[in-house]
Amino acid sequence: MFTALGDPVRLPLFSEIASHPAGEACVCEISDVGVSQPTVSHRLTKLRAAGLLLSERRGTWVCYRVCPTVLAGLAGALTGVRDTAARPAGTMTGTARAGGGKPPGYPVR
Repeated sequence: MFTALGDPVRLPLFSEIASHPAGEACVCEISDVGVSQPTVSHRLTKLRAAGLLLSERRGTWVCYRVCPTVLAGLAGALTGVRDTAARPAGTMTGTARAGGGKPPGYPVR
C-alpha cells in the first residue's frame, strides 16, 4: 500500500480522488498534477492494481473512487506509527535493549 503511494505522482492523485466532493473522480476531472493525461491514466491503473482504488467505466471515461477499506487500513497503520513514535525513550520492545541490542547475559563493555 505505502509502496504504491510512495510515487510523487500517485500520492497527489490518490489524495485528489479521496478528497473529491462526490467521493469519486473521473479522469477528466483530475487536473494539475504536473504530468500528461496518459501518465495520469497509467498511475491510476497502478493505484487500482495495488487495491487502493476502484474504477467504473462510464462511456468513454473511467471514474475512480477510494476502496472503502483502504482509508481505515491507512488510518490504522498510521495510528500504529504514531503510537510507537510517542513512546518515551527506553520503553521500546523487541531487540532494542540496554547494551546496544545484545542478548541477555552478553557482557556489556
